Amino acid sequence: MPARSNFIGTRGVKVSKPDSMARTPMKKLIFFSLMVLVASACHHDCVEPDPGPRVCGVANPAENLPWLKTIIDDFKKDTTTLASLHYVQQSTYHGNTVFIIGTCIPWCELSCFSIMDCEGKDLGFPLGLDLDGPATVIWKAENSSCTFGS
Repeated sequence: MPARSNFIGTRGVKVSKPDSMARTPMKKLIFFSLMVLVASACHHDCVEPDPGPRVCGVANPAENLPWLKTIIDDFKKDTTTLASLHYVQQSTYHGNTVFIIGTCIPWCELSCFSIMDCEGKDLGFPLGLDLDGPATVIWKAENSSCTFGS
């Protein structure tokens, strides 16, 4: 039979209680301490949610590829009549991600552009350009005059 310890009950009456119950606050304290340790241990080692698809090793190429961000920043600073005609699209060419850096000419439905790879190397304007997938607009001027087909 477990040993008993004495304590005074709520009405001042001396009552006996098993030792296992007397240790309950300590068990709760140990359990709480362990829970705090487990919760705080998940600081750097936890798996964070996937930020989404990565392009050229980054989640947002327009902001995170320095060479592309520089081009876009220069487009944003443009105060000429061409300012509303600049755009950047992303697609794939021969299985690799490419960026189409362009200026549209809406009144004759043309566009002047160059193709660049993930490192910012200008691939020029290959004749017979046949992209592997659709070209997605990743940046265009706020007041863009360009229209993009689907």
